[in-house]
Amino acid sequence: MPSWRGRSAIVSVSLHAGALLAWLIVALLPPAVVIPEAAPMVEIARIELPPPADPPIAIEHPIPPEQLSGYELSGLPFNLAKIAARRQSLFPFITADLSFLERMSGDLRAASAHLQNPLEPSLKAQPLEIGDTAMQNLIDESWSRRDRWKRFKPIASLLVTHDSDGGKAPTLMRAYLDQNLLQPYCAGKTKDGQFWALLENASDHADFLEFIRSYARTHSSTKTTTELLFLMDELAQASQEVATTVIGTSISKDLAYSAVNSPPAALLAASIGNDLRFWFASRRLSANTDAGRAYDRLRLRVLAAIVQITPNGYRESDARFLAGEILFKESDIAEAVEWWRPMKPATDDTYAGAARQIKAVIDKEGLLDMFELRRILSTESARWAEINYNRMRKFGYACDSY
Repeated sequence: MPSWRGRSAIVSVSLHAGALLAWLIVALLPPAVVIPEAAPMVEIARIELPPPADPPIAIEHPIPPEQLSGYELSGLPFNLAKIAARRQSLFPFITADLSFLERMSGDLRAASAHLQNPLEPSLKAQPLEIGDTAMQNLIDESWSRRDRWKRFKPIASLLVTHDSDGGKAPTLMRAYLDQNLLQPYCAGKTKDGQFWALLENASDHADFLEFIRSYARTHSSTKTTTELLFLMDELAQASQEVATTVIGTSISKDLAYSAVNSPPAALLAASIGNDLRFWFASRRLSANTDAGRAYDRLRLRVLAAIVQITPNGYRESDARFLAGEILFKESDIAEAVEWWRPMKPATDDTYAGAARQIKAVIDKEGLLDMFELRRILSTESARWAEINYNRMRKFGYACDSY
């Protein structure tokens, strides 16, 4: 065989072998994936994210177990560890972000511009039906000198699971306000008991505020929301008493019992007072002279929110009465009269009697009778003091027992 034929045969065999190998590789590969042509994009819905959640009101740093024994105060059964854990949120009415008050009226306007969702759980809530005796028993069971948030929880549960306008939910909340809050606390042989009792109650205020804010977010204009804002106003007054007590307390002079029996308690009391003074100083304010005004401004915000969102004028007159009282005591008489003049007290308003008397005075021609206005406000204050003292005695307490 000529040499060129041999080389041709080798080349031919090589080509056929390569072709066979290529065919085998292709045959063994998985079938090609057919990618369909993309369909044109269609916008189905535009989703708007909700605004950022409000910062938490309650700030808690639990005390390590090994340090708990240091907060036991012999002879005085107060939960000092709870106070220490909540020390950063003991005065939330002036230190926390409560801007939800100003947003409520805007939320109400936005809600009125849209159809209500029939699937909204709050729209399907049933009215609270409870007899007068059962309601009074519930109010009595929630009465407490301390641990108020814990005692209030059964009422809170009924409020969130029942209709906020119909039924007895607003009546229940109002009964709680009229009978269980603004209890007097006074010093006994020493100031220690009053001091720690007030602070222990203050450690619950953040829980109440969280509940009120959460409820108002989903019930922007209801009678129960109005009652909860009145609860906020009363708790703000209690918080002001705590702040005033803390600012005016000398640890070495007034809390000698605590200092001897629990040095960590005395240090805690001192640090709480220093923190509160620093909060005012950092805003170029004086704790001694500006604390009352800071609380008054907060209360006026709460009462203004009630006037703006309460349905059909429900207890609007009560809110106006309280706002005018604050301003009158600040000697801002003109502004007080501006709040009082539109009052239209209903028969069942809490301050109906005093409101009618004030209306009669400011509607008279001539000079405003300042003496009569002071007398009306003083008489109303004394009336509620007597109610609170009698309520306290019913449960076997005096103002210096906790």
